[in-house]
Amino acid sequence: MSDFIAFDLHLQPDMYDVQIARVEAFQKMLKSYDRAIYGGDIRELTWFTRKECEESEEYRAFKSRLRPQDEELWGNHDWELKDELKEILVVRNIAIMHGHQFDKYATGCAQKTYYKWAPWVRGIWLKSPWEQKMAGDNSWQKHNGQVWGVAINWLEKSKYWALIVGHTHDTAIINRPITRKKLVGVGSLMEDGVFFNLDTMRVGKVQI
Repeated sequence: MSDFIAFDLHLQPDMYDVQIARVEAFQKMLKSYDRAIYGGDIRELTWFTRKECEESEEYRAFKSRLRPQDEELWGNHDWELKDELKEILVVRNIAIMHGHQFDKYATGCAQKTYYKWAPWVRGIWLKSPWEQKMAGDNSWQKHNGQVWGVAINWLEKSKYWALIVGHTHDTAIINRPITRKKLVGVGSLMEDGVFFNLDTMRVGKVQI
């Protein structure tokens, strides 16, 4: 089975045309492949309600192209769907997770405060890596490095030979020479048009 993985679509009302085009191009490309795995943050439930997201033209267009074999995982911006979606998918001894599980600002009490009350408290005392990047604050690079460091520690202790995550909206492939394990951070389909081919273990970019 040929599997393609996309992270961080953040579907919401009134997306930019280029973002919509990236999602559409990715889904059209998949017609000749077996399965798409959407690794979390499909909807943008931090700033919009679930009803607003799922009734938007952007989400309906996406949903109309989903196939029964496609998979959807839970991400921190899908926080309302935690009990409905898988947290981890294992394919050929490769673990696929959204990646927020390794971010101290996106789990536990911090998650409940940060995402439930986001429109009122976000930006006052804390910015996400993506918001830091958009503001020209290079702290996002340090933040992402910390997330990947925690993810590597988890991978080293696990039974899996590779871990594929999103969440950071940045791309990195980190090989561990001693254990021969691999961490792959995949950028955002919404932001950069990036996806991952699980068969070739390579990052690709949709052409629009």
